[in-house]
Amino acid sequence: MDNEATLTAWCEAMASLIDLPIEAGERAEIIAGLRVIAQQMKLVGGFPLDDRAEPAPQFEP
Repeated sequence: MDNEATLTAWCEAMASLIDLPIEAGERAEIIAGLRVIAQQMKLVGGFPLDDRAEPAPQFEP
């Protein structure tokens, strides 16, 4: 999802889906945030896991 057109289309589709008006100045910031999230997703998604890996337990305070 590095393509600028794809990020813009995704931003527009999600805004339309939840009926969220986005100002022109905000759009660039939202797309920049989506670009960072996409890069982080690649890092997490590309991390190899053993098929036997178990999820970590969840601790409650």
